[in-house]
Parts: sequence; structure tokens; C-alpha cells
Amino acid sequence: MPARDTARDSAFSTITNTRTRILDFCREVSITVSPDASQTMVSGVTAILAEHGFEIERDFGNVPGAFRATRFNHDSEAMRKGLRHAHVGLLTLLPGTLANDSSAEYASGAGAVIAAAVGLAATLTAEHATVTMLGVPDDVDSARSIAATGVFEETDVLFGARPVAPGAGFCYTITGTGDRLASLTVRLNHDPRSIDWESTRASLGELESIEAGDDNTIVVMAPTLPRALAIVESPFIPATGMNGHGDPLEVISRTGEMLVSRILARRVKTYGDNLGFQMDKIRKLPPEMPSIWNNISHIVPAYELAFSAGSGSDADTAHDPAIELTDDWLEQMTRAGECLCFAGLDVIRDESFRAIADDQLIKALRERGVERPHRRWLGVHPVLPKPDGEGAPKRKGPHLKDFSIISGPGLPNPLLRNDN
Repeated sequence: MPARDTARDSAFSTITNTRTRILDFCREVSITVSPDASQTMVSGVTAILAEHGFEIERDFGNVPGAFRATRFNHDSEAMRKGLRHAHVGLLTLLPGTLANDSSAEYASGAGAVIAAAVGLAATLTAEHATVTMLGVPDDVDSARSIAATGVFEETDVLFGARPVAPGAGFCYTITGTGDRLASLTVRLNHDPRSIDWESTRASLGELESIEAGDDNTIVVMAPTLPRALAIVESPFIPATGMNGHGDPLEVISRTGEMLVSRILARRVKTYGDNLGFQMDKIRKLPPEMPSIWNNISHIVPAYELAFSAGSGSDADTAHDPAIELTDDWLEQMTRAGECLCFAGLDVIRDESFRAIADDQLIKALRERGVERPHRRWLGVHPVLPKPDGEGAPKRKGPHLKDFSIISGPGLPNPLLRNDN
């Protein structure tokens, strides 16, 4: 009879026991009106995580409302010898102050991530690893400040979850799914009205756009960032500075396309099939609008699980979910958290698995002209000396106390022998 997986059992029972607490949290946030929804959400998330042993840092990265919750179990002796334990990251987005922000949408996404976090925390009684959950306001400036702390480089993978409309709730295991557009905002050295807008827009592809912004800026969206740069270099946009004409171009912001970690998506799907997680039929969807996940996916292997309750196939409504926290929806949310939890447990246990995920990211970045070293978990530093007073080296060889005088019948008294 195979031995029971105590870590997996602990994770499953912890998520089950915390389920009612998470559902109450989601319902409370969903009925809260912006801008109070973000504060209510942060208080609720951190309270649940603190109950499960997480250390909470409020206003992380000097970003109001952001937080970092960390729990770990480390083998100090192995770390002294150069081992780095796996580090699983979880990200939830916090609602902004705009009136059209859906509190229920953010709450249900956070609920799945909380379930994964508390489940992974339960495994740390048997596993050595670090689990970090981040709460980041859903705006580019906040994400940029959080990224500047280096917290995303510290993690080996990053999981998240978000609700979607029926028809788009599946794991992004194939190309052409889960993609998000790249965007580029630049400030021109001339009035955007001088641009030949008709010719410029006529030269754009199906998923490409260009619009005028404030203060002589233009915003370009395209499937990839190099393509967005090429659009700005277009001869229909005079004197941008990027094609050798005019003054240097001022880039206000750039957002790369989403790099979906397919290996993480496939592992989550495997657990979804085993746990009865209802998924829609996989199909190709047009890329969505950029989000803060885009640039994060260029730092760490990242996967944001899309889940829905119900069935459907309308591609036009797939990106416009109308969130209602029904029992079916909340059940899907819990199952999504379980899938992320068990995929995260595989990341903790299997160094080869997380190395493949990292290698896929490195190859994707190399195709875009970016070189980055592989993450390492063994030999990350030379063996460090033990702290003073701990584990003093023992003398090798036998000691006097290891010997004894032997006597017995038929043997001379050893004390009387004088054989030189």
C-alpha cells in the first residue's frame, strides 16, 4: 500500500477548513463600494493569512495599500552548504478607485489565491520552502514600484487567478491563448496633429492601434513590443527621433507582451482534471489589453489561471465577465485555489520542474534580444563556516576512553606483564 502524502493531505484539509472563511471574505468585499473596497480587501486577506502563520508587511515598497505576506520553513544546515530552497510567489490584484472597478471580480480572484496560499503554508510542516503572497494595486505605477524592490526576482514562479466569462475559463496550454498585447507610450517632439493618422492607421494590422494622448504623447498597442516600436518608427509619424530624424524620443512607458508559462499552465490543468475543476473547451482567443502581468512575466515564470462558472463560447463576451458570487462560482474559485496549490507544491518538490519553467522564460527572452542567467538552487554560494560555538570539529581517531584492560581465564594479569 503506497504511503500517504501527508503534505498534500494537509494542504487539502486546510483549504477545506478555510473555505467558509474565504467565501465570507469574498461576499463582504463584493458588496463594498469603491474606493473602500481596496482597504476592505487588504484587511480581509491579511487577517486570513496571519491566522495561518504568515508575516505581514503593509504598504510594501512604499505603495499605499500594497502588502507582502511571507511564510517559510528552511533547513539552515543545507542553506549553509549552498542550497537555496524553492520560493513560490502568489499575486493578487487590488481594486483601484475607479467607479467601474468590479469589487466582486477582484474578490473572487483573491479568494482563489488565498486558498492556494493557506494550502501551501500547511505543506511547510513537511517541506522546506518559502511562500510569498503579494497584493498589488491594479495600476502600472504601483506595479513598477513593487518590481523595483526585487521581490519578483526572488521568486521561482508566480501564480495568480482571475474570473472570466463563460467560454474563456480554461488553462492556457496552447499558443494563441492567454496572450496580452504590448503597449508603448512615447512623447513626441512635435504636435501629434501633424501625424498622417489616416495612412498610419491604414498600415496597422488587425490587433494594432495607435491613439493620441495628452501632452504630445501617442499610445501604441501591438502583439509584441518590437512591433510597437516599429509602428512608432513608421514614416507616417515624422520626426519621432527613433528613425534618425529630430530629437531623441522620450519613452514614457513600455509594456511587453504577456509571456505565458505553458509548463505551469499544463501542470495546473493536470490537477484541474484530477480535482473536478470545470474548464471550458480550449480555443484561441484574441489577445487582451495589457496588464501589470505583462512585464512581470518577463521577470519570473508566471501563470494567471482563468476560471469561470457556467458554460459558453461567445468570444465577444469572453473578456467582459459579469461577476455574480453564486455558489457555483465560489465552488470554482475554491477548486482553482486547490489547483494552484498543488502545482506550487510540485514546484517546491521538483527542482527539474522549476528549472524547465525558468528555461522556457530564458528562451522567450532570448528571442526578444534579452539575456538573463538561469536561476540556481544548488551551490548558490560556497560552504559557509558554522557559527562560533556550534559544531566544533571533533578530534579524529581513537581516544583513551575507547580502550579497556582485558583479563580472563588462562591469561596473565595484564598489570603484572613486563614484556617491554
